[in-house]
Amino acid sequence: MNLRPALAALALAALFLPSPAGAWELQLEGRLWGWAGAGSRNDQGLRMGFRYLPALSVQKGLGRDYSLDAQVSLDIQASLSTASFDSLDHRAEVDPYRLWARLSSSQTEIRLGLQKINFGPARLLRSLRWFDQLDPRDPLGLTEGVWGLLGRYYFLNNANIWLWGLYGNEETKGWETFPTLDESAEWGGRVQLPLLGGEVGAVFHHRRADLKEISAPSASELRLGLDGRWDAGVGLWFEAALTCRDTDQALFRYEKFLTLGLDYTFSLGNGLGLILEHLVRDLSADFWELDQGRSLSALSLSYSLGLHDSLGLIAHFDWTGEEAYLQVSWKRVYDRWTFYLIGFANPDRDVPGLEGKGGFSAPGKGAMFVFSFSH
Repeated sequence: MNLRPALAALALAALFLPSPAGAWELQLEGRLWGWAGAGSRNDQGLRMGFRYLPALSVQKGLGRDYSLDAQVSLDIQASLSTASFDSLDHRAEVDPYRLWARLSSSQTEIRLGLQKINFGPARLLRSLRWFDQLDPRDPLGLTEGVWGLLGRYYFLNNANIWLWGLYGNEETKGWETFPTLDESAEWGGRVQLPLLGGEVGAVFHHRRADLKEISAPSASELRLGLDGRWDAGVGLWFEAALTCRDTDQALFRYEKFLTLGLDYTFSLGNGLGLILEHLVRDLSADFWELDQGRSLSALSLSYSLGLHDSLGLIAHFDWTGEEAYLQVSWKRVYDRWTFYLIGFANPDRDVPGLEGKGGFSAPGKGAMFVFSFSH
């Protein structure tokens, strides 16, 4: 049974709950992206397209510091690509992007529907990329959401607690090797606390993984994560994650991730921003073993040329395959318009975590021109 329509109906029905105070405040906004580019590989050729995300937001005060709000947003996109003069591929689709209702106060939030859930301090190589597909090389910064219920409580000392339940998300999310078993629920939670001038977090998630891809029965899967961030002149952080599966397929019993990172702004000109991260990932039959490890490093540099223009560079290096991935960009910003010119030079294949799902840093070499308009 597909519960997505039921979750959507509940989220929309929440808008009509009786309330003692206030009128509805409506806001319609949106963002339009367009792009054109070319790649060096034979299967890439020329490509162009657009993506439009209109969003209707409504809000109403309920009295006693509580409010009810909701967002309905669509993902409208079309693309055209040609690998040669005699072949043409086109695609057009409309999907829900966000569809949620939320009851909130100054310290409490309960949100139901299609939403984005992400956490952790890492920015380039995220061990805790559990529920999204954010790619730091994608100037759009978009990701699909997940269907579920999320509750958060914020303490006055900046500590917070999260609890969530997910249903109807059968496609793989984040780092998932296998999809979630159809018609099965997922649940988890997170605690974040201030510690020694910084913050630490602990998180868990449970689901039933569908292993039919490797001709195995479904397995119970538990994920555990730990992260922390501190500012000691240099920003320092880590993310660690462990996935345990109850399966006879020995190689997939344990999946381990570790990210170490730092950032710093050099006082050169208008300020040169630096981010460095290193990630280690491993699949093994035993917790203490390192069977199929992979190491990735990432570097991000950003420099502002003035009020409107900035330059950026993102580089990844796959130590296991001894291959480098490079993207350079120029960005120009006006009030409502943003323009990007992007060039990339990558190997002809991707490794997990560097899939380039947005198409802006695809395998091979190429260039893209992107514009964005907000209203």
